Amino acid sequence: MQNSGLAGYGGIVRDDKAELWAIYGGLIVAKNFNLKDVIIETDSHEELMLMSKGGVVDNHPDRYVIKECRCILSELGISMMHTLREGNSCADHLAKLGRMH
Repeated sequence: MQNSGLAGYGGIVRDDKAELWAIYGGLIVAKNFNLKDVIIETDSHEELMLMSKGGVVDNHPDRYVIKECRCILSELGISMMHTLREGNSCADHLAKLGRMH
């Protein structure tokens, strides 16, 4: 938003297998623009746990992405929160609309 110093970035993932990659993509944008005070909301409890665990199992198929996400989260001080799918009606509506096209 011009003259306010505020900006927004959003993404909608229709495939729960791609949630981690969507988080990674958002983190890359935040890193590239050196954004601070970023909060990532996800309805995926699994992804939230992967980001907060101490270590990744060596044979996890996405271990490198998880480690990179954790590094960016730590480096920029980005927070992650769980939200209910119903808690973001805009994203829910757009995801449903996307399934029809």
